[in-house]
Amino acid sequence: MKKLLRSKKETQVNEKGLSAPQTMVEFASENWKLVRSLDRYIQGMDPLDAERFLNQFAWYQRKAQEMLDEAGLSAVDLTGMKYNTGMAVSPLNLEDFPNRPDAAYRVAQMVDPIIMENGHVRKAGTVMLREEMDE
Repeated sequence: MKKLLRSKKETQVNEKGLSAPQTMVEFASENWKLVRSLDRYIQGMDPLDAERFLNQFAWYQRKAQEMLDEAGLSAVDLTGMKYNTGMAVSPLNLEDFPNRPDAAYRVAQMVDPIIMENGHVRKAGTVMLREEMDE
């Protein structure tokens, strides 16, 4: 029989007001990845099939977002933002660039989003960077 009540550990609120179970944090991250992946897939679909699929997927996404909102969780995508070392992300390709003190970078792609709970970082993101070109 499934456990109907959450354990006290799962529902405790810490000093920062964080209480979402880790499984919900992981769900937020995986849901973000699913949405991004499906967006790319839909681009190549026949328009009629895409419309039908989008209607079905919109229902799923509303339900998923309701659960995330209830848990106080949100996914943050920094694609296109100027990168700085204080961001809650780990760059996968920083070592690919020359070590110059004047180098500037932008987030080219989010691999994993930052997951926030009530304004606090619950899970750091993962990014791919690109060198910012002088304009």
